[in-house]
Amino acid sequence: MIHVAIEAEAGILLDNAAKLVTVTKNGDEAEAERLMVEMDEAWERIYGHFACMTERCDPYCYFHRVRPYIHGWANNPALEGGGLTYEGVEKLGGKPQALRGQTGSQSNIVPAMDALFQVGHSDDPLKSFLDDLHHYRPAQHRRFIEDLAAQSTLRTFVSASSSQSLKDAFNACLEQAARSRTRHLEYAASYINKQAGSIAGNDPDVGTGGTPFMKYLKKHRDENCAQVVA
Repeated sequence: MIHVAIEAEAGILLDNAAKLVTVTKNGDEAEAERLMVEMDEAWERIYGHFACMTERCDPYCYFHRVRPYIHGWANNPALEGGGLTYEGVEKLGGKPQALRGQTGSQSNIVPAMDALFQVGHSDDPLKSFLDDLHHYRPAQHRRFIEDLAAQSTLRTFVSASSSQSLKDAFNACLEQAARSRTRHLEYAASYINKQAGSIAGNDPDVGTGGTPFMKYLKKHRDENCAQVVA
C-alpha cells in the first residue's frame, strides 16, 4: 500500500518531466521554475508516505515471511537452475525463465528523474543490474524514460541561465532524488542487510531482485548529489 501511495503521489513528477522538455525548448524560465518547485513539493508528500513504511511492515516479517515469495530466480543461489515456465508462450519454447524478483528499482520514478536532470552514473555492478532491469519495464514505460533521456536539455538550460532561483529549484529536485536514494538505502539496510546478516550462508549485500545494493546505492546517491549546478 505504501508503494502504491508513493507511485500515485509521483504522478506529478512524471507529468511535469514531460512538460519540462517542451518548456525548456521554448526558453520559458519562469514556467520551468514553477514546474520544478511543484515537483519539490510533491517529493515532500512522497516522504510523508515513505515514513509510514515501518508502521505496518516489520523488517523481520518482511524478510522471513514475504521476501521468499518475491525473491525470484536470478542471482538466487537457493533456486539456482530453476525458473518459471510460461505455458503457451511460443517464443520461450517451454524453457524456464530465471527472472529477477521484486525490487524497488522497478519503480520508474528515480530513473525518470535521472533522465530528466541528466544525472549520470559510472559503471558498477548496480548500474549493470539497473540497465538489465530496464528491459523488465512495460514497453511504454521504457520509451518514456528513454525519450526523456534523449530529449531533455534541462541541465544545459538551467546552467546557462543567470536566474539563481531557477538553479535553486533544479538543485532542490536533484537533491530530492538523492534523498530518495538515501531512504532506499536505509530501508534496504533495515529490511534486508540486517536480517540477512543473522543467517549463515546469506549474502547481506544482495537485494531482493539480486541487487548488490549496500555499497552501490551509496555510490549512486553520492554521484547524484555531486551533479548539482552552480
